Amino acid sequence: MANKIEPWKPFPHALVKATVREIEQVPYLTATENEAFARVLGETWPHAEVLKHYAELLKSEPPSGS
Repeated sequence: MANKIEPWKPFPHALVKATVREIEQVPYLTATENEAFARVLGETWPHAEVLKHYAELLKSEPPSGS
């Protein structure tokens, strides 16, 4: 998990459980005893609230490969 992503503050170090759902994909964080991580993993967050911090980035075109 990114250690600083809006709208959340930097996360403390915490033990989490990662689960492989598809062998070709990155594992998903699925469980933790840390309250802050548990909220992020267990709640549905309003897209507009989360994405507003990245509006300018999302408007730009991705860099083209060289």
